[in-house]
Amino acid sequence: MSKILPVAIARYALSSVINGFDTVLRLGWLPAMISSVAAMVLESSIFVASPETGELQIGFGPLLLFIVIAALTQTMFAVAWHRHVGLGESFAGRRFYFRLGRRELVYALIAFVLVSILSLGMGGLFTVYSLIQQGGGFGGIVILLVPVVAVALIARLCMLLPMVAFDEAPDPSRSWQGVTDNTVRVVSVLLLIGIPVVLIELLLISVFGSVAASGTAALGAPGLAVDLIARFVSSLLFLALLAVVTGAVTLLYMVLIGDEASQANLPAPLETFVEQS
Repeated sequence: MSKILPVAIARYALSSVINGFDTVLRLGWLPAMISSVAAMVLESSIFVASPETGELQIGFGPLLLFIVIAALTQTMFAVAWHRHVGLGESFAGRRFYFRLGRRELVYALIAFVLVSILSLGMGGLFTVYSLIQQGGGFGGIVILLVPVVAVALIARLCMLLPMVAFDEAPDPSRSWQGVTDNTVRVVSVLLLIGIPVVLIELLLISVFGSVAASGTAALGAPGLAVDLIARFVSSLLFLALLAVVTGAVTLLYMVLIGDEASQANLPAPLETFVEQS
């Protein structure tokens, strides 16, 4: 199997978002608005001050509802972007995009499993740090295998996402075998894309969170509009970042396990994305 070129895949995933930003806006503005309004409406129920101590408490029911809304809106966008990059669907005639069917629900379930694996891996990193602080070096080295295994599993199974987006049966063995001999390189692609995306997202949360809070505090009721606009812009930019990750996974699918028809939709010749012997 040919070796992929991680930098080339990451570069084309980014360029697909930059060159197709009008499509990002067309597909993303309604999901971004839905999640932004949900956040504003549910926020007061998620963070509730205790009448006895005044400390903030978490309302798990509203929090779970918000997580479901956010996950489904992001899923709608991600599936559409997979199809835009992988199948060439332009969505040019749409003023907004809303589709929530079986395809999106299966996609959300698989994404939840992958995110859960990633969360377990990140939990392993925090455990390693804690053990090192306490002098448990050997235990830290052993537990360090947890995030390594988690990232490797995600790399081997992430092809399930475009499979579902393309209305194919999700086949774990096909995804697993398709990444054979390229696991480290797929991980490299995910890290090249994922680390900057996480850092930018943290920056967006900080900047737009401050804008929303200061606007509401200073302006009162008119500040709610500032709050909504800040949340909406932040959500839309997050979807653009999600498109970069989604685009990279789509390109990996097309290069590694896609058929000739799929590879014909690549933004550049196949040789651009694989090493030449």
